[in-house]
Amino acid sequence: MDIASFDIVGKFAHFRKFYSNSTALSFTVPPRTTIMGMLAAMAGRAKEAYYDDFASERLLLGLETPVRLKKTIHRLNHLKIEKDSDFRGGRDDKHTQTPFEVVTGADLRRDLVRYRIYVAGALESNGAESLREIYDALENRRSVFNLSLGAANFVASVENVRFDYDAERREANSEDVELQSAVNVETLERLNYKVENEDERELFQYIEEEQLPADFKADGDREVRKMNRILYLMGDAPLKAIIKGAYYHVGSANINIQFLD
Repeated sequence: MDIASFDIVGKFAHFRKFYSNSTALSFTVPPRTTIMGMLAAMAGRAKEAYYDDFASERLLLGLETPVRLKKTIHRLNHLKIEKDSDFRGGRDDKHTQTPFEVVTGADLRRDLVRYRIYVAGALESNGAESLREIYDALENRRSVFNLSLGAANFVASVENVRFDYDAERREANSEDVELQSAVNVETLERLNYKVENEDERELFQYIEEEQLPADFKADGDREVRKMNRILYLMGDAPLKAIIKGAYYHVGSANINIQFLD
């Protein structure tokens, strides 16, 4: 199977949780629907015109978090604008403070937010044309529309584009596998760490579980039709787990990955 990978990189990220109203909480990692939007921006697809072509039945997407991340709450001042003079502020009742959660690197001064995305065509899929669009954009380092990490002003760029053509599909039957990517919780039987020193104990602080939107209905209303429940490890270390189900071995990079179901 042909698999491409690339890093999406920026200083800040915010992926609003769809169920938050009064506060703008953020997922730590981009949902599959957000990754679809990033790929659509690269390929120059119109808004909401890619839900079918980039759906999980046609496009396989994997996610890795190769760096440590953290989230902090900030307060945003919103102005109530009714006339031109309101842009200058002044009256207290014109201001509304809203909590806003931001994802950054572990060290804000030095570190960047970085996610590694794996892309491939689903088996027996008719999405080959969409995949060629994405591969062409990656190969030429081209993005028709600006990329961002969630919020429009959190500008992002693409780095470390790589094409690996020797991925082998494997089936695990309650086997110990080291995965560089996030793992689908329904295939996870248990984590497989033998905590013998403080370094291995510290790894458990950077393992997170999220439930994320995966696919939209192609009705223009951005209605979610499918969710992903994933578990991932932040940092340059593999996720050691006993799993039951499919995964892919990329021989040239000597890594194992799972695609988001």
